[in-house]
Amino acid sequence: MIRVIKQMSHRRVLLHLILLLAVGLPLLVEAKQDPTQSHLVGVKNGSIFLWTDAEGVVHMTDYPPQTEARRVYKKRYIEAVEVVYMEVEWDGTEEIAMNNPDNKTADSTEETGDTILESYEVEEPLDPLEDLNRRVFWLNDRLYFYLIKPIARGYSFVIPEDFRVAVRNLFHNLTTPVRMVNSLLQGKVDGAARELLRFLLNTTAGVAGLADPATEFGLKSEEEDFGQTLAVYGMREGPYLVLPVLGPSNLRDFFGLVVDTFIDPVNYISDLQTVLAIQSYRYLNNTSLRIGEYETLKASALDPYTALKDAYHQNRRKEVQR
Repeated sequence: MIRVIKQMSHRRVLLHLILLLAVGLPLLVEAKQDPTQSHLVGVKNGSIFLWTDAEGVVHMTDYPPQTEARRVYKKRYIEAVEVVYMEVEWDGTEEIAMNNPDNKTADSTEETGDTILESYEVEEPLDPLEDLNRRVFWLNDRLYFYLIKPIARGYSFVIPEDFRVAVRNLFHNLTTPVRMVNSLLQGKVDGAARELLRFLLNTTAGVAGLADPATEFGLKSEEEDFGQTLAVYGMREGPYLVLPVLGPSNLRDFFGLVVDTFIDPVNYISDLQTVLAIQSYRYLNNTSLRIGEYETLKASALDPYTALKDAYHQNRRKEVQR
């Protein structure tokens, strides 16, 4: 794909992007998002709560999460079980009590002996391609467990974690232009300046970005991409998508991914084969540092497909609103 793009003139590439956005923008702006069920849920009266903590890990418990920044926006019944659909916002200061079935919280009220929380509706991701998405999700699941995970585990067994973290830092430093450009496009001048300072400090004191002294000095990086930029300018998410290997996305973020591909300097290092090899190694290295996260979500979820979709939707909403 990159070789084909490089063979095209910049004018033709720009024209194709304009046409792509011209076709997709009306769909995104006019799309109506109906409130639908979420499976990041809390279940009452002796059953379970399913919710995501501050680290993005899904928990299944018999009590609600220990934070006042939670919202219950819908209720329904699955057979005889009352299901309360819950959205949680963490600021990093809450403690998660993992053994408190008698938990009482500040925003609860007594009604027939049960803890009842305020209910309201929120926009949920559109998923008109659910059948196709579920097929791709199943394919990605099989690829992960039978190919990607075994290779990543073998790689992590041979390569020390400190080295793998250094490689992750290196790639994060190389992709600074993606975050800096999108920060500027979103009007976050301070964020763009912070990314520039991080790049200068990590490239010099951090030995080409292998270390991350900028974070130790309080210059924390925030992920910014063109999908978030489009959201800032009012573009809706559009239909939910599951991309092969890459996983959850949506139409807006897919457009953003295409644009970010042009900004990412890694894609200009060499020929197509070398770029694919570098990006594949980058994916493998990152995966080796996250083994267990997907397994936890899958084991905790009533429906892993829906849980992953809702987790992605909530995470993207937080990134856009940040």
